Parts: sequence; structure tokens; C-alpha cells
Amino acid sequence: FFFQAEDGIRDFCLSRGLGDVYKRQTQSTWAKGRYDPMSPGIDNRSMPLMSATQGSKGPRGDVMRQSMSSMRDEEVSQYQNSAPRPPQKFLYGDVFDTIGEPLHFIYKFDLDENGVFFYLGSYGRTEPWRNPHETGQVSVFFSSLGQGSVADFVGRSVTNCRTLNEPQSFMAVDLGVERYLWPTCYTIRNRNSSSHVMLNWMLEGSINGNDWFLLDRRIHITQDSHMNQLLERDRGMLMEKGATSTWGVDQNIIDNIFKKLEQRETVRYKGFRFFKITQLFKNSDGSDNLSLSGSELYGMGYGPNWFF
Repeated sequence: FFFQAEDGIRDFCLSRGLGDVYKRQTQSTWAKGRYDPMSPGIDNRSMPLMSATQGSKGPRGDVMRQSMSSMRDEEVSQYQNSAPRPPQKFLYGDVFDTIGEPLHFIYKFDLDENGVFFYLGSYGRTEPWRNPHETGQVSVFFSSLGQGSVADFVGRSVTNCRTLNEPQSFMAVDLGVERYLWPTCYTIRNRNSSSHVMLNWMLEGSINGNDWFLLDRRIHITQDSHMNQLLERDRGMLMEKGATSTWGVDQNIIDNIFKKLEQRETVRYKGFRFFKITQLFKNSDGSDNLSLSGSELYGMGYGPNWFF
């Protein structure tokens, strides 16, 4: 299948802590149904919000899109057209089915059938989808489990899944041996409640499960009252029951990460095997519970075990 998208952060960084979360944010990036390639990714604070307008339809009905949608769509097209593509003879529907060439997971709308977890849960779209954690195609792990199942993180139903009330709570997934993903964007979904919603978070990737690299960071509530007022609409959208949102990962950042790694060691495949979302600071109700009900990844898959 052919699946992909782009956007994200600023500096090569082997993550070791929270760092300076509040530096240099520009422009709101919330778009239900579309990721925003104009977003700077790691820092999304400080410019006035663009007005939201009603746009294209997705599986959940009307999609809220930014007023600069035509410019964003042009950039989406540019990103996807510039992505590496294998020879035409390897193209079958949406997937490049050949070992040695990457599979391209291209984002179309939130929780579409083009993402990594749907692909793995349907054995390369050859069988009806089943939760890929429950079938052993991926392994999900949390900092702790307060309610729900860890499988909900890669599920497709709105559930009540959360961690315990612990600082720096996280939800993570291991794609499995010989599966690496060069990420371009990711989707998250709120649980079936408008309380205890994750508003600040970071996405990290790891090759070995020990060394983590910061890929994206989002801030929607700060200690600055003026900034909080500007971000009020974004927070309201994120706090809807079962709300989905998709966020781009800056390709320059990933490029820099692997350039640095290749100078120090041999990198067999470009991409990460492990992905982790960590809640930064408190949720919308002032506790440390991380609550999510589903996620999806998009990008380019490398390694022989993507093929069934």
C-alpha cells in the first residue's frame, strides 16, 4: 500500500528529559482530519490562531480545517510527490510490495486504513483487521495502566484507556524485529471523555528501545495566560470526546538524526522500531494520568518483516 505525510521539530536531540518545552513556538496546528504541514511541530505556541472552517469529510463527519487550507493542501501534495518512490512495477494498489524498497504509508484522513497499525492488524490488508497487539504483530507497553487495555493504544474503538497518576506517563509501541519506520506524521485520539485530556506531549523514536530521540513536541497549555487564551480553541478541539488529531514530523530532524548516527555507527535500516508518546506536565484536569484511545503512524517502512 502507499502511505505517507510530513512535518515536525528543529534540532537533532537524543532525548534525556523534558528540556525547554516553552521555547520558540509558532502557529497553531490543530486540524481534525488533516495534519498541518505548515506546523513547526516541536513548538506550536505563539502566533494567533487561524480561524477554523468546515472542510472535507472523514469517517467521523465534518472535518475542521484551517483558513489557509489551500496553501496547506499544496504543501501536502508537494511532500507526498517528493517522497522516494520505487519503480512502477512494484506498485500494487497502495503498497510497494517488494523487499528492499520501503512501504509508503500515506496519510489521507484521521484513522484511515493507510496507517501502520491497520496494515499490521490486517496482515498487509489481506485479512479482516484485528488489533495488532493482540495478534502479536506489535507489542504495546505503558509506564503504568490505570484503566482499559494497553492494546487500546493501537486500537480503532473509542475506549477509556489511561495510565496511573504518575509524572511523565507514557504509552509506547514496538513494531517488532526487522521493522523500522521513518515517520512522517501520527494520529492520536482522545478517550471517551472530555476530562483528563493530554494537552502537552512529545513523540520519541528509538532503534533499540534504550536510546530515544525527540521527534515532535506539542504544547497547548502554558504558564503564560495570554498564550493560553490564544490556544483556547485548540484545547477545546482536543478535549472533545473521542477527538482525533494528526501531527506532522519534521523530516529535516529525522534526516539530521540519521546523519549523526551514520557518522558514529552502522545503521542497517533508516527508521525507528519503537515509538513513545509521553505526557508533559499535567493534563486538562491537573493530574498526571495520560489518557488516549487509539493512535496511528504513517511514513516509510524499511526491513523484511513488513511483508507477509
